[in-house]
Amino acid sequence: VFSTEPATKSILFEEDNIIVTPHLGASTTEAQAVAAKDVAKQVIDVFKGQPARYAVNAPPVSAETQKED
Repeated sequence: VFSTEPATKSILFEEDNIIVTPHLGASTTEAQAVAAKDVAKQVIDVFKGQPARYAVNAPPVSAETQKED
């Protein structure tokens, strides 16, 4: 990962034994479909009352405490 992408200059570009790819080199149609399905499943889980698995900045509250409301 370069600080600015796409990188235009790097000493790595001069090396024959290094392959340099953009940060999103693994972003394929298949990977995006898998990610979309995972997000949809997580939304359904939350609507069913289960805690969000990968919530960003979620408060550290147990599932049992959340259900007490």
